[in-house]
Amino acid sequence: KFVYWARNNGFLVVTKEGKVKGEDYESNIDIVMAMDAIELALEVKPDIVVLVTGDSDFAYLAEKLRRRGMRVEVASVEQSLGSELKNAANSIVDLIEVFDSFNPQNSSQTFHRIGNTSIFD
Repeated sequence: KFVYWARNNGFLVVTKEGKVKGEDYESNIDIVMAMDAIELALEVKPDIVVLVTGDSDFAYLAEKLRRRGMRVEVASVEQSLGSELKNAANSIVDLIEVFDSFNPQNSSQTFHRIGNTSIFD
């Protein structure tokens, strides 16, 4: 539901199907996000880039974008935000309230889980 909302509110949302690896689930989306952000920076030259991640691996990307004159905002749950990324960004948006608003327990919608897919009525 959050991804649907973001797409319908002007955000470019990139998703990638993950793979089960042992007991973990990994998608290796880091390289996809970094490449898309650099491409966006070079071709579109936006004023603001919002990175929706808390992973400090993106600190260097944030610094690189800022050096190119872009404002970098990081949207993450504060408790999952790495300090290097926090320091590299212009500003931080704590997503906890946003995620809470999409929590099916906080809405009148019916929530169904089928395998790994969540469906809202």
